[in-house]
Amino acid sequence: MRHIRLVSVAGATVLVLAMSGPAMARTTGAQAAEWHRNNYNAGEEVLLCRESTPSWTCTYRVPDGTGWFSGQDITASWTCPEWFPSTMCDNVTAVYHGRTVYLPVGGSSGDSFIVKQDYVVTEVEGQAVLQLYWIDRFVCPWYRTYDEALAADFNCTFAP
Repeated sequence: MRHIRLVSVAGATVLVLAMSGPAMARTTGAQAAEWHRNNYNAGEEVLLCRESTPSWTCTYRVPDGTGWFSGQDITASWTCPEWFPSTMCDNVTAVYHGRTVYLPVGGSSGDSFIVKQDYVVTEVEGQAVLQLYWIDRFVCPWYRTYDEALAADFNCTFAP
């Protein structure tokens, strides 16, 4: 049984790498970066990203699971949803559209789920803020350091 679970997890990992491989191949010169989120005072969430102008790839880490994002730059064609706070829409510097595959700790590929997301990069008063947008659901702020995340408003904004 353990062998089957291991094979399932390996299968999910291969699927994610296959999906993000083309994006990784185009990220020559990409910079490694981190983003942090205060998860409603329940702990830290971390994104470890490879950031370049044409695309981003990120690994999502929390104690109860992991995920992988791969997205392409859509800044020129992106429209800010009407329900977003104006401080977000007025300060967008880049947008990356893609998919995130989430997998719980010890889960198998059958336990994974895929979500379309936009990573909306904003700059407000000199501070970079990543607005992680679960399309048509909600948007949540992420910060370059956990100290910034602890000092900032951690509330997500939900679609009407």
